[in-house]
Amino acid sequence: MMIWRALTVMSVVLLAGSVSPAPAQGFQPECMAKVKQLCGRVSPGRCFEDESLWDAVSARCSGDIQTMIEMEREASEEQAQSARSRTDGADINDMRGQSYGGVLRSGPSMNSRKLGSLYEGDNINILEDTGVWFNDYKWFRIDSPIGVGFHWGGIFCSESDQRPDGVFSTCGGQPDTE
Repeated sequence: MMIWRALTVMSVVLLAGSVSPAPAQGFQPECMAKVKQLCGRVSPGRCFEDESLWDAVSARCSGDIQTMIEMEREASEEQAQSARSRTDGADINDMRGQSYGGVLRSGPSMNSRKLGSLYEGDNINILEDTGVWFNDYKWFRIDSPIGVGFHWGGIFCSESDQRPDGVFSTCGGQPDTE
């Protein structure tokens, strides 16, 4: 009986070791690669607004991609709800700007989760002044090519003549020297 148990446990361990591990988010690697190929740095939700892209996706991947889009939508709703609950921020009515690069984050802090990287010259819409200062500049909630998140004002410019307090500079202008 003891030998039978040992053989059973050993066969289970061998079988488990031969199965390839599941991806961290539960998405198939080939589906993730297809999204990257079709969308580049643009988020799946924005990318697949172009419904013709679905023709390039296998039936096997369509569920994964729909889940990615749903997760993105839920995260965006959560961020919007969080932003509405804060009372220290000011609404700046979709002011446009450009990023100098850096990280888009899930909250107004260097400790917040990274959502992705922005490149120099990426166009952004400044949605909200969070009122949170860091190293002489504020954190802002923005809409970018890779989605909505938080970006530090020290690494972007505003296209408005009425540059918000806490933003590095006016695009095409001189940096704030105060």
